Amino acid sequence: MANEEVKLEVHYGGTFLWNPRLEYFGRKVEIVCRDLDRLSYFEIKGICVELGIDESCRVHYLGPGGNFEQDLRLIEDDKDMVPMCKLNVGGSRDTIILGWCRSCYRGWCKGWCGAATGDDASVGIEEEFDWLNEGLEGEDFADDIFGESSPPHNVPSDPNTVPTTDTPQPTTNTPHPNNNTPQPNTDTPGPSNVPPNIDLDEEWAEPALENDIASVDGSDDEQGPRNLEFNERTDMENVRLVVGMKFPNSKVFRQALRESRKAARGLNTGNEKAQYGLLRDYAEMIRRTDVGSKVILQTEMENENAEPKFKRMYIRYNAQKVGFLGGCRPFVGLDGCHLKGRFGGQLLSATTKDGNDNIFPVAMAVVEQENKDSWTWFLEQFADDIGRPEELNLVFISDRQKGLLPAMETLFPTVEHRYCVKHIYNNFKINHKGMELKSVLWRCAGTTSVREFERGMEHLKSLDKEAWKYLADIEPA
Repeated sequence: MANEEVKLEVHYGGTFLWNPRLEYFGRKVEIVCRDLDRLSYFEIKGICVELGIDESCRVHYLGPGGNFEQDLRLIEDDKDMVPMCKLNVGGSRDTIILGWCRSCYRGWCKGWCGAATGDDASVGIEEEFDWLNEGLEGEDFADDIFGESSPPHNVPSDPNTVPTTDTPQPTTNTPHPNNNTPQPNTDTPGPSNVPPNIDLDEEWAEPALENDIASVDGSDDEQGPRNLEFNERTDMENVRLVVGMKFPNSKVFRQALRESRKAARGLNTGNEKAQYGLLRDYAEMIRRTDVGSKVILQTEMENENAEPKFKRMYIRYNAQKVGFLGGCRPFVGLDGCHLKGRFGGQLLSATTKDGNDNIFPVAMAVVEQENKDSWTWFLEQFADDIGRPEELNLVFISDRQKGLLPAMETLFPTVEHRYCVKHIYNNFKINHKGMELKSVLWRCAGTTSVREFERGMEHLKSLDKEAWKYLADIEPA
């Protein structure tokens, strides 16, 4: 039954009359399609509101092949929807929905519920017969109208009431061959034809429908459904966006979108501030479960009584050190990138290449920003953990990040440090464009001797002196 569409034949705006059986005159018919899995009481009431049926009208359904006298079923809540939905298993049968009021059924309604009145409702019948009160007065009246006693003859309760059907023949008390109970005249509409689920003695009071999906502004149906309005003062703390919601201005709308995205990220990634409080447990778990790994967590305090605040964190797993020293090239790339979380920061990394020419991460650190102090701290932890670069004959390559060059000169002045030509060219081409300049730059970078490098720089100087000055300021590795 998943994603199954059901057709509902909606009959409304008419009047119930006996002619001679109970029929629904002057009605309008609409065919609507709904998802059977999502069909509910409020969905049905919403359909009635869309068609202009008053909310105080009751709603009934009639199964396929049923009749108005015995098979109408009242829909008051979602429990009543279960048998109705079962009628449409497989999508082979339709269900008829009827909107009508209690007074309309009795023939007292004057059209306030949207039912047909006047000539459209008469259908050639001079006056409606008060069939519910027929035979309910007199000395022989019994409380149990469905009991064993035979109902009285078809006598109107009001002397001025004109029956709507031909004068019925008097009923007889001749026993039925198989039953001692007297049988009423089947041609006479009586209480036994009252649709089920209708309490005749109960005062009719339809509860107000609280439906945010389709509500009515006023008595005029042309005003249409009312859209929800966003309250900046009360709704901003817990933003719930609904299709058709109105906002005071675009600024409030953008702020609501930011708050909703923030809430969505919180559901997806959790509370970032609370996660920082779990870092010590995380570090201890790594040390205990991955023996040989190294995790260093650095915090800072504004004063002695203040709560420690996160500053830096260095992480290197055991397999990274073993793999680097055992099977990777002695060539380490240093790089950094921004963290786009709530608290920002920088991620510093040291990577290399293995024997298959694949990138192999060696160590990483989270720092407050990219400067000389943070790079110095990261390189110190790297040297103490992996080994001194001079002893391992390591070669570093970078794109000359901010603060990295002075940190390298301070810690490892004798270690070879090369620059990434791709990053140099990305800055070079901003002011010096052209295929010839690009070709000369890459030719100079690929030379294997000082003489070849100087010869290439002289050729660049002859082409563009400003481009030559830019590259001459970069000291070759």
